[in-house]
Amino acid sequence: MPHQAGPGRRPPRVPQRIVALAVRFLPRGAVRDRYRRELLADLAVVDHRGRFALQVLLTAPRLRRATLALTPDSPLEDVVKATKPFLCRTNLHHRWEMAETSDGEEFIRCAKCLKEKWTGLGNDRSVAANVIANYGSIN
Repeated sequence: MPHQAGPGRRPPRVPQRIVALAVRFLPRGAVRDRYRRELLADLAVVDHRGRFALQVLLTAPRLRRATLALTPDSPLEDVVKATKPFLCRTNLHHRWEMAETSDGEEFIRCAKCLKEKWTGLGNDRSVAANVIANYGSIN
């Protein structure tokens, strides 16, 4: 009769090795040790150990990026800083939109990175009128 590992029993070696391989993607130290212990404990109780181990291996690069983004001194360790889209960061393309401040004043900003567009405002015209006069349209 083949060996059937149930919940609470030691998982088979192949899924354990796959999880160990996935954990090697993580930065060395306490983070790697913590995730290794947690993932092996999860592996011991799941029903489909092979599928679980493969999912851990496939998501290891994303987990690495998330753990590298955290700084140990940060009070907001659980919040991962979002990055600007590539085209916005290189200033090659923005998706301009009209927006309003809380007091109702209009301004133009990029819908993706929230960069504000300088419009050369004068006191006699609104933002929308100035943009249309200078650029022809918002987009």
